[in-house]
Amino acid sequence: MSRKSKIEPIVKVKIVEQYLAGEIVLNQASKKLGVACQSIRKWISIYRCNGPAGLLNQLKNKSYSKTLKMSAVNDYLNGVGSLDDICLKYGIRSHTQLLKWIQVYNSGGILKTSINTMAYTSSRGHSCHSFTIGRILSVILLIVLSEISISYSSRM
Repeated sequence: MSRKSKIEPIVKVKIVEQYLAGEIVLNQASKKLGVACQSIRKWISIYRCNGPAGLLNQLKNKSYSKTLKMSAVNDYLNGVGSLDDICLKYGIRSHTQLLKWIQVYNSGGILKTSINTMAYTSSRGHSCHSFTIGRILSVILLIVLSEISISYSSRM
């Protein structure tokens, strides 16, 4: 199931192309669609990186390799370009994503290839942890084995 946007992809493409052609300014586009200017800036960034297809509704999150993440973080920290420049260079959909990788790197964390991951979100809507499918299955297996062990010991 895709994540449906409030604004149809064709409308996003039309607005971005009008903006890039100088036919409309950011504030006009924002008011016309009833969205924040920052949303339109994000569409422009995605359009520049991935073309019109980048604005289609996404079925799932894009995965990035550990190598790409490290290269992008190192380029940014070494002053090779701005957040937008680095995102454009490496095909990263959002500079917010790059900022998260930089934060992980600067805090001594490990950047991993993001394939088959699921994010756990707290009841307050804050992202807490990211788990691989393998880790989730391991936890389920431990729970099942614990319940079998408890059930067996209670029968004795």
